[in-house]
Amino acid sequence: MADTLFDPPTAAPGDYHAHVFQAGVAATEHPRYVPEYAAPPEAYLKQLDAHGLAWGTLIQPSFLGTDNSYLLAALQQYPQRLRGVIVIDDVNPSATFNALGGFVKDGFVALHEAGVRGVRLNLIGRQMPDLAGLAWAPILRFMESLDWHLEFQAKADQQIEIADLLPKLPEDLKIVIDHYGLPQTSLEVELGEHPLFDLVEEAGERLWVKASGPYRCGPGAARAMHDELEFRGFTRFVPGSDWPHTRFEEKCDGAWDGFGGSEE
Repeated sequence: MADTLFDPPTAAPGDYHAHVFQAGVAATEHPRYVPEYAAPPEAYLKQLDAHGLAWGTLIQPSFLGTDNSYLLAALQQYPQRLRGVIVIDDVNPSATFNALGGFVKDGFVALHEAGVRGVRLNLIGRQMPDLAGLAWAPILRFMESLDWHLEFQAKADQQIEIADLLPKLPEDLKIVIDHYGLPQTSLEVELGEHPLFDLVEEAGERLWVKASGPYRCGPGAARAMHDELEFRGFTRFVPGSDWPHTRFEEKCDGAWDGFGGSEE
């Protein structure tokens, strides 16, 4: 198992979690939130420069669904500074790759060459797809072979499902949990029962945690989760700015704290 989440554009420090999008554009039915402002890649690159970071990772936002075109255009425009994590169809995951290459393998190669390094599943308000089923089997094998990761935004109860699924997934497929696992309490007794700890123990070195979006967790809960994971010997954190902090634009204190750079 490699000791890095993926191969960055350069060896210098970077950001593992940000979003780009156009103003007021959605590609899903009944999205929970659609920003009325634009977050173009050029604005994001300025943020990276301001914080002394050489590169960043674009994560497909939930309100754009499987329409990854804006993200892929940004990767094409700035290949030396950006990597990407896409969203694919839960039920027919091959469709995304077939559309690019004629069949799954060529589609994967095209996306990998474009800078894609992972697939995201946002489970908030959604059910877990059948990752152990036949439709997902070739997708996960290709992801494993290219050293991509499978990234989850998931609440505590859904992390129990992820732990149950682990034995059915390719053994070298990297797993990423967004936003500290979204803990909602900093109380030591309650925090200690969070399913993320069991998931970390079950997954071993294949699992990574995004140190991003502390404001998406309960008050003080992200810091408490980080400290408790470190106390238990966990070290595979990757820092994410979560720029432009959708739904928390005015409450994004601490967004860049994990990078050691200056705060604007």
